[in-house]
Amino acid sequence: MANKKQQSIIIITLLLTLCLSGCISQEIPSYPPHVNLKLSPTTAKAPATIQLTADIFDDGTQACNISWNLGDGTIHYESETLTHTYNEPGTYTISIAVTDQDKKTATVNTTLIVTQNIAPNIYIASDKSTARPNSTIQFNVTAHDPDGSIQHYHWDFGDNTTSEDPTTTHSYQNQGTYLVTQTVTDNQGTTTQQSLTINIQENVPPKIHNITCDKNKILLGPARAHFNANCSDSDGTIVSYEWDFDESFPYSLYRQETTGQNISHLFLQAKTYHITLIITDNEGATDTYYKPVTVLTPRSICQIFNETFNKLSKPRFFNVSLIDLLKYFLTNLNLPTN
Repeated sequence: MANKKQQSIIIITLLLTLCLSGCISQEIPSYPPHVNLKLSPTTAKAPATIQLTADIFDDGTQACNISWNLGDGTIHYESETLTHTYNEPGTYTISIAVTDQDKKTATVNTTLIVTQNIAPNIYIASDKSTARPNSTIQFNVTAHDPDGSIQHYHWDFGDNTTSEDPTTTHSYQNQGTYLVTQTVTDNQGTTTQQSLTINIQENVPPKIHNITCDKNKILLGPARAHFNANCSDSDGTIVSYEWDFDESFPYSLYRQETTGQNISHLFLQAKTYHITLIITDNEGATDTYYKPVTVLTPRSICQIFNETFNKLSKPRFFNVSLIDLLKYFLTNLNLPTN
């Protein structure tokens, strides 16, 4: 027994000596690298710029080999951080493979979803669609981005001038038709455009086409007649009608209406009236129309008839017919032709 005990002690002592001297060593196991993959931002809209970072932990001291597959056909090497832009919406599988000096490889995958950016909605308006040269026109835009924010406004007035304000004013020096365009840009760089047309032209004066009367051209006075002015303004409105009925003193002292498109007038004298109408539009342009109206009284008719008869009663007119007498009478009335 003693010998066996001594043998055991000798063997243990020998093993301890060998271990202490390094003759017996224990192999330390090798593990693949540990990779932590990060994306920023984690959700995005096209075009999306993504920051990718790989935190790599390895027990070796030598550099690792790194290979990126960004899921859109793009491959990168040797960098632990990189920035990449995805221009199209879609689902992308991003992977990184890290290999250490012991040829141990770790592969990590993650998924990035890039969605389609929704373009802004805009509505533009102006306070005038037709204006005069050098007149001020106000423009405004209402814009909304359903999945982001509006970053930029740009007006193009069609005459080589621009503005970056949502609400602005502009004037044109020359006549013509101008296309005004507003471009709105959102926080993703997506733009929306809308246009409107502005016509710049000089004022077209109003026009009096004619004046109608409810009586014949010859009025037996005193008589009241009703007049109507047929007028138009192609690019505005008529704001005033001014009548002058050519009344002489003292009949002009009798107050009667002188304004309005439809008007009545009491004629008191026996004469040919030269009626004048002046109309004015909303920009001060005018047009004038003249209409003669002859008014006869019983006394003036008798006077003309007597003068005509006396002329026809002279010897050279002795053998005239009644028809000739009436023709001569009517000729001496000097009736207006309009």
